[in-house]
Amino acid sequence: MILADSVLGLKAILTIITPNIMTSIKLIALTLLLTSSVAQASLYRWVDENGKVHFSDKVPPSMAQKGHTSLNKNGVESQRVVSAEELKQKKQEEQKEVALEEEKTEAKLAEEEQKRQDDQLLATYENRDEIIAAYQKKLSLLDQSIGILSARDESLSQKLVRLSKQRKSTKEEMSRLTLSMQIENTHESLQEYRKAIKINQSDREIMLDQYRETLTRFDKLTRADR
Repeated sequence: MILADSVLGLKAILTIITPNIMTSIKLIALTLLLTSSVAQASLYRWVDENGKVHFSDKVPPSMAQKGHTSLNKNGVESQRVVSAEELKQKKQEEQKEVALEEEKTEAKLAEEEQKRQDDQLLATYENRDEIIAAYQKKLSLLDQSIGILSARDESLSQKLVRLSKQRKSTKEEMSRLTLSMQIENTHESLQEYRKAIKINQSDREIMLDQYRETLTRFDKLTRADR
């Protein structure tokens, strides 16, 4: 009987204590959750257009693109978000650096190519007289070609005049048709010869420029070696 009373008494005590324990556990858990939320809440530092420093848990939309700083729970900077203007400036600086490197690369390649040409020039000619003789020969060949083409141009021009006169004086239809075909063919040939003359004349001008540049460069290189 005594044992039964004791058990009943223990149950009564547990019934009273258990709700209090559960309530305490819930309070502790809620406190820990709130504490953790506060610790993990974001804090931002930003500067307005007037230069005033602000601290808040949110960055105003109007300032989001102007840069701000994230702070940790100890108030130490943890992350910095640069402004759109800073990003633009950084991109421009990077583009300038890339352009500068490209210029340096191109300059280096040009310098190497110039050295290669200079070495080839000095290996090809021993003195300036050899350069003069070589280019005079090339120019002479071009002059001969232009002369031959010009003579052919003159001959075709005269032929074209004769054919035109013949067609004008001829009344027979078949003869006029034949002469017209000859005139057309002669005219096409004349255009081809004149085109060839212009090409040769252009080549001669280019050759003259090369002649002057080669002679000038050779003189400069040989003076430097003395």
